[in-house]
Amino acid sequence: MTTAARISFPVAGYWRIMVRMFTAPGEFYAGLDNDGPGIREALIFLVLMAVVSSGAFVLVHHPPQPLAVFGILFANAVGMCFFAGVVGFVIMTMGFGRKMPFLKLLKIYAFASGTTMLLSWIPFSLLFAEIWKWWLIFTGLTNGGGLNKKEAAVVLVLSVIVIVIFFRSLLAVFA
Repeated sequence: MTTAARISFPVAGYWRIMVRMFTAPGEFYAGLDNDGPGIREALIFLVLMAVVSSGAFVLVHHPPQPLAVFGILFANAVGMCFFAGVVGFVIMTMGFGRKMPFLKLLKIYAFASGTTMLLSWIPFSLLFAEIWKWWLIFTGLTNGGGLNKKEAAVVLVLSVIVIVIFFRSLLAVFA
């Protein structure tokens, strides 16, 4: 069995992905091209982890409108992964040329985001989870995406800057 062996789905496969992302993310990402999970599995993993994270938040915090809060958290979790992936892809393409297809980059972002969602709903862990997510994305870009460390760091730093500026601009418009 290789480091990112074809994972049997449904539940056992998701658990194996999570364990690999916790124990050896570099090896997991290095095997994405060979026989690792595809974009379908990455998106299912992302959605499943968004459901778990949003559901856990609602169960623990008991908001007044649990379905609305669940929906907002779920949409945010999945949407931010796609948004960050698009921003990262544009920055990578503009800065270094097309180093990898968008769907491969999206797989990297989906597995990183899904993995860190298990912690993101816990109070005071959001900052740690966010830093960890970007480290997992960096690991994926270097080990599975073909970027060197400098290129991956530039993509990440500029992505964070663009995302922060984008949301600060929205805040200024709607405030």
